[in-house]
Amino acid sequence: MSPLSSLSILCRGVIRNLLLSLLALAAAGLVGCNGAETLGEQPFQVASSLERTSGAVRDGLRRNGWVIESAEPGNVVARLDAFDLRARIEFDEEEAEIDWLKEPGLSALTEEALAARERIARRHLRLLAERIEYFIASADLSPEE
Repeated sequence: MSPLSSLSILCRGVIRNLLLSLLALAAAGLVGCNGAETLGEQPFQVASSLERTSGAVRDGLRRNGWVIESAEPGNVVARLDAFDLRARIEFDEEEAEIDWLKEPGLSALTEEALAARERIARRHLRLLAERIEYFIASADLSPEE
């Protein structure tokens, strides 16, 4: 076997491995992007009563800079003007969650811009849930009124 043919075989093997590696990375990237683009609910604990949970939700929203757009028992819609975000907070005696209300114009964004927008929304919803849980814990420690 000539040195040139063994080099050719070696190069084909390296190229094949490189292409397979790139294909695997591309597939992993697509799966990762799809997972990152979905924004599920952000659950949080509830207080010992619906009234205490409602008060903690209002306090958490206010302290994190959110503005309440509408409020009904167990359902609050609020916006965070600094980041142009809207969220729905639903709760009852047993469970609670925060959902991001996506704006209609998001479909015009590039995939990269949409992913960045969803990372921002996810971070602020998580911070809001943590703040609400803080107020829920405080409410449950205070005596019944």
